[in-house]
Amino acid sequence: MKYNFLHQLIEDITIIEPRKLIPYKREKGIFFDCLDKYIQNRLKDYDDKEKFQIYFSKMKVSEIRLFNEILFKLIFNPRYVYQSTLHCTLENISKQTNMGIEEIEDILSGLSLLQLEISEPTGNVFILSSLFNVSIQGKVLNGEEHNFKLNFNDEFLAACKDVGKNTY
Repeated sequence: MKYNFLHQLIEDITIIEPRKLIPYKREKGIFFDCLDKYIQNRLKDYDDKEKFQIYFSKMKVSEIRLFNEILFKLIFNPRYVYQSTLHCTLENISKQTNMGIEEIEDILSGLSLLQLEISEPTGNVFILSSLFNVSIQGKVLNGEEHNFKLNFNDEFLAACKDVGKNTY
């Protein structure tokens, strides 16, 4: 009996693979300013930075927009950030963006799939890191709002704060 239950449970699990990594090409915007700062910080101890190959997950326009317009600003508000975790309601973001709750959930889930890889010319992976981990927690105590947590990679959050020093 236990075998059947566990076997079925394992079969029902959907494995979410991170997105395919492509050569990193810098784009305009706050997110990419943060990512560039993160890469610079990770490679600061190396003289020949050009020898490293950098790959990054392909991002959707909606993910870039949500980060640039909303999430980046919330990083600097102590009401929303504790340590390296951003706490907010999906309704709050929905009001600011005119996006639906499900669309925001999809975007946040997409952010959790982003990865950065820095490798040496020999092909040895030097750094492989995720930038975010998202946890949508369901309804908060009032039963009407959907709470979520966006856990930042500590070093990526520090890079974002460095970028924001001149902005906020």
